[in-house]
Amino acid sequence: MNAKKHFSRAVKRERGKHRDLIQAESLSAVERTVSEIAHDMKTPLMSIGGFANQVLRCLSPDDPKYKKLEIVVKQTARLEGMVRELLDFGRPLELHRSRVDLNELSRDALEQSQPLADQGRVSLKTDLNASKAQLMLDEAKVNQVLLNLISNAIQASQAGGEVCVRTRNDAAAVLLEVSDSGCGIREEDKPKVFRPFFSTKDGGTGLGLAASKKTIESHGGKMDFYPNSPKGTTFTISFGC
Repeated sequence: MNAKKHFSRAVKRERGKHRDLIQAESLSAVERTVSEIAHDMKTPLMSIGGFANQVLRCLSPDDPKYKKLEIVVKQTARLEGMVRELLDFGRPLELHRSRVDLNELSRDALEQSQPLADQGRVSLKTDLNASKAQLMLDEAKVNQVLLNLISNAIQASQAGGEVCVRTRNDAAAVLLEVSDSGCGIREEDKPKVFRPFFSTKDGGTGLGLAASKKTIESHGGKMDFYPNSPKGTTFTISFGC
């Protein structure tokens, strides 16, 4: 009986490894394709934006063509931003680690996110571990992940809602959590949350969470989410001790 149990566990482990390998290979192929497409788009967009700006500067704001060309300039700039995001996602990550206090990082990210929270009339709260949670991290990259999670949480919460950033320790990991008070993630969308190009927001590339997960995993960490009670979602980041 014990032999059967050990065999069953071994089979499950191997299946899990095989599944993870396939997912990693698929993601790598997506990253290469994204990088190639974004690289091809970059130059023509820069040309369009540059020439449109030149013509716009020659027009008077009273000219009927001015507002139309202004829209072209703004939308081109938006596309250029999306292309930069695509290129960043397609590049291999280079980590520049230093000793980082997660509590301080959380406070800084919340301070940077305050204008967006004020705009959405959402309260930002903290529940930080009393002891310092110092880890060897790429501060800029993890800060960007945290900003992305907080921004998503603010946008998911309605006016009068609350977003909370927590840090805590357990026996095996240091945890960083971002909770919102939104309507939660639909059951059918849960398997797609970290997939590249999946988004429920208008105008997004759908790369924010996929890129964030890639960053955390490059640090040897894990990223996941779970539903709150009675409503909302909590995204979790765990770094092994």
